[in-house]
Amino acid sequence: MSIPAPKQRSKIQIPPGVQFTKPPSLIDTTTFIQAYFANPVAKSDIQNRSARLARAIEQGDLQFVKTFLLEKYRRDMKIYLEQKKLKEREIEADPDNQKKIEEGIYHKLVNENFENAIEHNPEAFGRVCMLYVPAQVNKTDIIAFVDSGAQSTIMSEDVAKKCGILHLLDTRFQGVAVGVGTGKIVGRVHACDLKIGNSFFTTSFTVMDNINMGFLLGLDNLKRHRQNFLCIGNEKVPFLPDGQCPKSDFNPGGEDNDQDPTKDPTKDPTKDPTKDPTKDPSAQPHSTSKPNSPSPQSQLQSTQQPSSSSTQSSSTQSSSTSAQQEEQSATAQYLNSDNLKALLEMGYSEDRAVEALYVANGDLETAILYLTQ
Repeated sequence: MSIPAPKQRSKIQIPPGVQFTKPPSLIDTTTFIQAYFANPVAKSDIQNRSARLARAIEQGDLQFVKTFLLEKYRRDMKIYLEQKKLKEREIEADPDNQKKIEEGIYHKLVNENFENAIEHNPEAFGRVCMLYVPAQVNKTDIIAFVDSGAQSTIMSEDVAKKCGILHLLDTRFQGVAVGVGTGKIVGRVHACDLKIGNSFFTTSFTVMDNINMGFLLGLDNLKRHRQNFLCIGNEKVPFLPDGQCPKSDFNPGGEDNDQDPTKDPTKDPTKDPTKDPTKDPSAQPHSTSKPNSPSPQSQLQSTQQPSSSSTQSSSTQSSSTSAQQEEQSATAQYLNSDNLKALLEMGYSEDRAVEALYVANGDLETAILYLTQ
């Protein structure tokens, strides 16, 4: 038994020469009859085209005339819609028109997204006031800018001078803070009391030159002295431990170029090395600047100047090379130790844990104390 083929939908045949530039309109019956008798040219044309319509008009058959005009309107409307579809297909087939259509869709989505934000999240278009807290350093009142995006607590050189702690500045920890721009780090104050409210916190300060922010309370102290959770709405999400954080957060440049000045016996902490003349005055230790103490995971690219002149003897160079080799071998002995595994289980990265064990001569408790400072 053969299955009959499905009937194809008949297409509308567009008469030649018929072109609609706008949708057709239904002609009023009374107006059409009046025009028939008032215009001899139109009367002759109708008689030649449809004698039946002409007789109905002359005999006053309004129902026939009305039906005729309605059918004509329907035919003209179908032809108009078919012509419109053909024109749309031609437009869509043109690559230039396709690009315009895509741009139109893109702008429509962007505008809808903007309107939804205006309606449901209007505060996003306002200015957000930054977070500041009053504090004291060495019995000197300061205003601390709270910045969870800064890896270290930062103080300008002027504020350090105002607080009277420049005599504690360790110039071995000079470097460059890398963020949106770059900033010169003149040194570090390793331990100083910071008073917030009625409590005192022993804090280390990275001292920078030529920054607009006087004092910036960084992530190092925020993580150390409070619960490590993001509280937003009704959610309380713990922060990832150091071992699970993306590598780029510690080292955006892809290389570990830091040098620990405590491992260089030739550095004199009391001697002020020559300052770097190529500093960027536009550098801001804002949320994108993440300076830290010199360590294998720090973002500070060390720019330390040699303490001796360029005319060092070959014996001094060879002794420096041997000292570096001894340092590498001393560090390697902690790579597979049980103390290293214990620090890794606590969430510290391998480089930080090895550094702490090296400084603590392998003692686990001293290494933990070093990491929590």
